[in-house]
Amino acid sequence: MRTFIKTEKNGFKENGNNVVDSKKRCKKDLVQVFRDLFSGREDCWGKIEGRCVRGELNDSHYKKHLEGLESLGIYPVLDDGTCNFAVIDFDFKSDKDREGKARASSKEFVQRLKAKGVEQCWVEISKSNLRHVCIFFEEPVAAKDVRSLFKHILEEMGLPIRNGCVEIFPKQDSLEEGMVGNYINLPYFGVLVGSQDTRIMFDMDTGEIISLEDFIEQASTNRVSSEQLEKALEGLPSSVDVEETKYIKVPTARLSAHQEKMIIENLVPYWNEGSRQDLTMYISGYLAKQGIDREDTMNLISVITGLCGDGDIKERHTCVKATYDGYRRNCQAP
Repeated sequence: MRTFIKTEKNGFKENGNNVVDSKKRCKKDLVQVFRDLFSGREDCWGKIEGRCVRGELNDSHYKKHLEGLESLGIYPVLDDGTCNFAVIDFDFKSDKDREGKARASSKEFVQRLKAKGVEQCWVEISKSNLRHVCIFFEEPVAAKDVRSLFKHILEEMGLPIRNGCVEIFPKQDSLEEGMVGNYINLPYFGVLVGSQDTRIMFDMDTGEIISLEDFIEQASTNRVSSEQLEKALEGLPSSVDVEETKYIKVPTARLSAHQEKMIIENLVPYWNEGSRQDLTMYISGYLAKQGIDREDTMNLISVITGLCGDGDIKERHTCVKATYDGYRRNCQAP
């Protein structure tokens, strides 16, 4: 087992007294158990750049992920509206203290989850050094039920999903015909070749990294039962998440004058050389998820480029189109 101790720089460092060469332990059963834990749709998978790939998913895709050859994203919602695992992504994209809020929020979420009788949860350091909380089920459960539980806890914490600070995977209660939902990138990318800086599980109490071997052994034998989920749901209000289920449809909502004014005021001060394209991509992705029509987003970007003297309006518009197209491909089966 690989163990780490905390440092001021990134919170963890490797303890060299207890290191195992995980590459030597790349056994077929290890890959299969990892796949069994993160089991979702088997007719497509997600590429890290945001692309949906149609085709048969097999062990080799999971193995390449663990070997650091090709990152793998899994679509958790099945055609019957069930899922085998669920993830909370604490992102806080627009917050200056993203890492601090992600750490505090994930810890509180785990505590609240355990208070409801769901103690089998795992915390991951994400690619952005933020936090994911994962749970795995003994058998497929209704995605709607899992999302109801997660949303209820988040609302208790004052973190409704519509504010962009946190995301729930699966993102949909159910799927419309021909659609696949949204994928989540898996942890332990490159672990079999010694890459364990991020995207790994860790113990929130001790700060120690949990090796891949220990994680799959413990997680596969400590899954949440349907009875536990039902008990945790007792007394919760029944609700349908209109905000996120609409994400799988073509954006058609209009941007209000107030929304436009607020976005312009927040983006113009940061619309500098070197950041303009990233800001265009971010706001386009955000508005697409809110269901805002692409033309409204194009007009918004035109106003901002005019105010900031940005002469690359054609490039910005190309970025908006590409982001919207990528969003649709991610949400729909090609």
